[in-house]
Amino acid sequence: MMEDISPDVVSAVQDSWERIKDSSPAWEDDFGDRFLKSIFTKAPLSYKLLFPFGTTSGPAMFESEDFIEAARTASTLMDMSVSLLECEMDALFGQLLEIGLEHANFPRIQTSHWSMMRDALLRTLASYSSALSEDCKDLEKVLSAWSLVFDNLSNEMVETIKPMKRKSWDSVSTTQGESVSQDSSASSAGWSQNR
Repeated sequence: MMEDISPDVVSAVQDSWERIKDSSPAWEDDFGDRFLKSIFTKAPLSYKLLFPFGTTSGPAMFESEDFIEAARTASTLMDMSVSLLECEMDALFGQLLEIGLEHANFPRIQTSHWSMMRDALLRTLASYSSALSEDCKDLEKVLSAWSLVFDNLSNEMVETIKPMKRKSWDSVSTTQGESVSQDSSASSAGWSQNR
C-alpha cells in the first residue's frame, strides 16, 4: 500500500525526474515521445485502445498532432505526479484517479495494461541512463524506486475503480482479486540492459 513509499524512494524518483528534465530543453516533447513510442513499439495495437489517434497508424502516427499533443500531456502529467509525490499524496491520487476512471470506461482496458504502462515507463527511464546515473547499480535503484511508486499508485487506483467500473472491464472484476503487478516478474535491473 501507499505507506510502503519511503522518503528515500520519493527522493530517488524526484531527483531522477529533475535530471531527466535537465537533460533536454525540450524535455516535455522528448520524454512523452519516448514514453508513448515505448508503449506502441511493444504493443502496436494499444494506440487504438488507449489513445484514439484516428486512422493514422505506424510511423505516420508518431508525426500526427494528436500523438504530439498526447506526448506533451504524458510529460505534463508525469511532472505533476512527481511534484506532488512527497507531500500532496491526496491531491496526486485524486488527479490520477480521475484519469483512471476515464480509462475504466473504455470497454477493452484490462489490468495487464497497467503492467504495460509500467514496463514502458521503466524502458523510457532506462533510455535516459546517461543522465540518470554513471553507475549501473544506481540506475537499478532509481528504476526500482519508480517501479515501487507506480505499482503502489496503480494498485490503489484499481482497488478504487473496481466497484465503479463497467462490467465489460472483466479483467478487473472484484471476484477475481487480480493484482495489477501480476506481470511484474521482470526485475527493474533488466531495464538497464533491455533498452
